[in-house]
Amino acid sequence: MPGSTTGARPRCAIVGTGARAGMSVRALIEDHAGTAELVALCDVNPLRMDVHNRWIVAAGHHPLPTYPAGDLTAMLATERVDALIVASVELEVVESDHVSPGNAGDLKGAAIAGVDGTPEQGRTSLTLRRFWEPPVELPLPERPRTGHGGADARMTAVLMGAEKDPLDRSATARDGGLALLTGLAANRSMATGGSVRVADLLELTRTE
Repeated sequence: MPGSTTGARPRCAIVGTGARAGMSVRALIEDHAGTAELVALCDVNPLRMDVHNRWIVAAGHHPLPTYPAGDLTAMLATERVDALIVASVELEVVESDHVSPGNAGDLKGAAIAGVDGTPEQGRTSLTLRRFWEPPVELPLPERPRTGHGGADARMTAVLMGAEKDPLDRSATARDGGLALLTGLAANRSMATGGSVRVADLLELTRTE
């Protein structure tokens, strides 16, 4: 979740208020209200937003502003939304649906190195699940299956500076160093038999 633009709790809004949204509403209203704030709901169906607002009021909170789907952009600006939770689509990515015994030896060679596509079948699907209509499979662009479904080529292109990640997800060298701390702490814990504080391994303020 991105940080708040105001320095306070991140202001969150939910798009798609069917049954799947209930988990996020409860988490933001009750479980994690101290660290994030739910500020608005958006849906094509006003009745579903009303149901959530009735539950929110019954839980002792003020009702939330509601927006039709066509006013999504206005909602983002008016409510100063920091994070948008989309509960209307379902993305499934399966790199390989099984491990082929006959090709298991080859998988550790060219296929994993990104030269060949694996013999197993993979798939990617994006499903839009509206409340009153059957689910709809949304079209996705074709992707190569070599090198983790083409991810290796896209990743290295960004790492080597040939392309820029359009979603700005790229990790920095600092991020990589911090990620290593989990493994370093685990190794130290196993060696000493005690708990390990990450701050004792690296003074994070020096890496800012």
